[in-house]
Amino acid sequence: MGYMGASRILLTLRRRPGPHEVFYIGIALNAALFLILLACPYLPCIPMVLPTDLPVYLIANPLLNHFLLALCLTLPAATLLAKRRVTSAYSKALYPLALLPLSFVGFFVPCMVGTNISANVLFFLPLVLVSLVLLRLVLLFSDRLDQIPTGRIALSLLIALTVLFAVAGIHVSLQIGEHAVDEGHYIIQAESLYLDHDLDIRNNFGFDVDAEVEKLMKERIYAPDETDAVRQEVTSNLRSYLHVSPGSRDDHWYSWHPYGLSLLLAPVGALGMPGRQMVLALISAFGCMMIFLLCEKVSNSKSWSLVLTSLLAASSFWVAYSIRALPEILGASLFVTAVYAALLAERRPLRSFLMVAFCCGFMIVAHPRFAPCALLAAGYYYVSVLFIIRFPRRVRLLHLASLASGVLIVGGYLLLSHVMFENPTSYSTLGLFWAYPEGGWLILFSERGLFYSLPAAVLMVIALACALVTDRRNLPLHVVAFLALLGMILSIGTADCWDGGPTIAGRYLVVVVPLLMPAAVLLVKRCSTWGKGWAIFLFVYSASYTLPCLFNMPDVGEAFLHSPLEAVKQGLPLLRDLFSPYSISDIMIGHPYRGLAALTANPFPPLLFVVSLFLVVPRRVNARFAVPLLLLFFILSACLHNTFGIQDFSWPPSAVESALSRTPLQKARVLSCGESGPPIQITDYANRFDRFSPVSLTLSDLGKRQEDRTFSQPHLDANGWEDKGYRWFSPVTPFECGISGPHLLTIEGTTRGDFDPIVAVKEGRRPVYYQRLPRSPEESFSFSTIIQSGHYRGDTYILLRLEGEDGTLAVKRIVWTPIPGYELSRFSRE
Repeated sequence: MGYMGASRILLTLRRRPGPHEVFYIGIALNAALFLILLACPYLPCIPMVLPTDLPVYLIANPLLNHFLLALCLTLPAATLLAKRRVTSAYSKALYPLALLPLSFVGFFVPCMVGTNISANVLFFLPLVLVSLVLLRLVLLFSDRLDQIPTGRIALSLLIALTVLFAVAGIHVSLQIGEHAVDEGHYIIQAESLYLDHDLDIRNNFGFDVDAEVEKLMKERIYAPDETDAVRQEVTSNLRSYLHVSPGSRDDHWYSWHPYGLSLLLAPVGALGMPGRQMVLALISAFGCMMIFLLCEKVSNSKSWSLVLTSLLAASSFWVAYSIRALPEILGASLFVTAVYAALLAERRPLRSFLMVAFCCGFMIVAHPRFAPCALLAAGYYYVSVLFIIRFPRRVRLLHLASLASGVLIVGGYLLLSHVMFENPTSYSTLGLFWAYPEGGWLILFSERGLFYSLPAAVLMVIALACALVTDRRNLPLHVVAFLALLGMILSIGTADCWDGGPTIAGRYLVVVVPLLMPAAVLLVKRCSTWGKGWAIFLFVYSASYTLPCLFNMPDVGEAFLHSPLEAVKQGLPLLRDLFSPYSISDIMIGHPYRGLAALTANPFPPLLFVVSLFLVVPRRVNARFAVPLLLLFFILSACLHNTFGIQDFSWPPSAVESALSRTPLQKARVLSCGESGPPIQITDYANRFDRFSPVSLTLSDLGKRQEDRTFSQPHLDANGWEDKGYRWFSPVTPFECGISGPHLLTIEGTTRGDFDPIVAVKEGRRPVYYQRLPRSPEESFSFSTIIQSGHYRGDTYILLRLEGEDGTLAVKRIVWTPIPGYELSRFSRE
């Protein structure tokens, strides 16, 4: 068998490949070339965002640049020529992927094509191609997919998304930290439950609360008879700063953040951050599985339910909340499960009742603002079992009697809240609602609204309106979705805190998004081909920022959790001129929009809404209507982008150094689009430590390791590699140097006393530089040297040590930058 198999493989390799094989090989080569260019962003030119009047581009290898340009043009052309001899439906679905390398063409001719064009072609052309391929594959394989058992698809989705969300959450937590926004307040409650088995977090802050109060009191000036009043005021301010509920009973320190999510995280407290991310991933993946099951139940389409649910799960909107310890995804998962349980009541009455009771009860524990959704889900269940499903009278009476369980659940929650707090909840909700009526519009249509972070929500809202009119079979479900959306908009949306704080936009509507999905699947299933393509594009666009952010987390940073679009623009040089038609304001500071200004401040979301309405609602849409409409939409969007989306910002020197450190500079060139001018030296704008805070190293015994920003060398650990007991001091945190090459190190400062300073640079355990600096007392100094570094032996350490009896070295400035070996090239537009 082995011999025969090997013989067949050899015969296959020896014979001339057929047209199908040539075409598929071409598709694979085009996709591989596109992925290589994505993984190695220094292969095309890198736009340098410098504070200069002229655009500056860094080209790592001009010869390779020309070769890749030719390859990006010829390889797609050759693949499309091979397509002429292939007629299968599968090849017709895949051939748009041959155009992927064309996305990078603009960056290979930077002075001929501006970054405002090349950046958007690089971003949107792959989205259009992927949307087209996905549409054709769904239409081609929908019948086969519908034959797979629903349970098998749901289980596969649960397992796959759990793994993906867990990996993404661990990756993000390792890159930018474990705490963001209110996340720490839920984590500390989970730690208190795990360690102390209670919710009193007074002893879980990592510092002595009483000592902190005394420290704060020393900063105040007050009379002796005011001591108790000042202590009470300081303690109250500290409790408020730490988000401790002012209504906590008996001097307990209970957080004003609900503890529902913390109850689920506490059992894995011993596993730390990875265990927490596994629980969060499982909650989110379970919610996505229930969305798929609900959509499939309503639409009877496994293919469209799976595709749209998967794209929602991949959206930056859903991912950002899935990997953070916040209650939004938990509330959404419980809500969609409770609603789905009502659809199971006819076949599984006992199971559905238990599901509804648990989900609705735990939604209130997860957060009181989920109470309206819990009430809607419970109401939908009882309307179904009492009036819609034809149960025998005895069964209906049992269901009617089970209403008492709701009273018991709510009563138990209120009783527990009464034991812990002086109010029904940890904080007062009176006075919040209708404080800012304009927020009801802005929560959807602004840069802090749902449509900004999840453009596919435009389609969902349109689909819900259509379903309320056309889908009478599932009308109660759509009414529940409409009431949930309207209730959240009119209650939380009009509150003073409608925007959700420094989180990704649309935070308070996460809980209702899953219930909008069935209507979206129904609409996409029934609309025209143009409508299907536009719907998939909106979902793909909603997921488009996730991978660039996750794979470039060091550059994007925590901004991924607030505004992925702005994070991509400012963190990735190839996409800094990305399409952004939204008006950005200080909307989180006060109320910048009042009255009619709130309706007109951001014209793009209403424009997107109207265009989507005309594309997806009609059953028949032809090219004569769709093409001019999309062209008009493109023109108007471009005008809005030119008005609102162009931002003038320059990279900090540390960002320039970061780009240089990842680029091979041996054959690099700088290309500047202009007529003439002095040479541009990129190293003048590059410094990894541009925000360095001055520090001092002294030979004096301060009695401790550090006093303010002065470090005592006698109290440093013996950390020398020469086995001589040397005590080295690192003025900067160890760092990854980057690609091999020469680096310029400059240290500037002042000295006082009689000693000899010694500078060393070490990579991992291997020293690469060691120098004693000549000096004379009482003088400033500036030391520079070139170091061959970056061989990936480990982190780079810049080290200092003083030899002498007494003295102090004050380091004022440190410069570390790669030294490129390029020559200046200038391109004239004339």
